[in-house]
This record gives sequence, structure tokens and C-alpha cells, in this order.
Amino acid sequence: FVQLEDLIIKTKQTIISGENYRFKATVKDTDKRFVIHFAPKDTITNELNAKIYTDGVQLFVDLSLINNPTEIVVYDILGKLLLKKTLQGATLHALDINSAKQVLIVRLLNESGRLNKKIFFIEIPK
Repeated sequence: FVQLEDLIIKTKQTIISGENYRFKATVKDTDKRFVIHFAPKDTITNELNAKIYTDGVQLFVDLSLINNPTEIVVYDILGKLLLKKTLQGATLHALDINSAKQVLIVRLLNESGRLNKKIFFIEIPK
């Protein structure tokens, strides 16, 4: 991935194809204002602003604050793959997981970051 670091306002932004980076330039800015970082995709360290939760029947993934398509991978505690698919951003997803009551490992990954969570998949009494 490619990340642009703005040394004046002290921020980093992952550059995604077709996305613009907006900033206000001044006459005092130099060509040393920006640093471009290149790294393999698997070195992403930004944590995604997503919520993952369950009602014991479905797994909910709230990507309402994320605009990019995001890959979800779900494993059981023994490492067995239960689900792998790409979810659209800006949406709340309700996923059917055919799973017994157990701990699930949920991993979200896109160009902007990643999120890994352990979810206790148990039915919540109503």
C-alpha cells in the first residue's frame, strides 16, 4: 500500500486509487512537507473504525463509517475457516454463521486498515 505523510499537520493517509488528499498550502511550504511510504499490503497498521457484534444467531458487521470494500474472515477458536467474503462499505451487514456457541475470531481488512476481534458467539436472552 501507499501512505502519504503530511509533516505540517502530522497526519498519515493511505492513498487509495481514485481518492484525493486535500490540504491548504502556504507560501512557507517546502518540497519537504510530504513523505510517501510504500509497504506490502500485509503491513497495514491502522485500526478500522468498524463494530462487530452478535445476537447469537447472526454476526453483525457495521461498516457504516468505512467507504471501502472490506474483506471479512471468520475462524473458530481451533482455526477452522467459517466464512470468507468481501463486504461493501457504508453498510450494516447481518451474516448467518452456522456455528455452535463458541469464541469466533473475526478479521476485517481493506486498503485503509484492519481489525481483529474475538467474539463470544452465544445466544443473548431476550
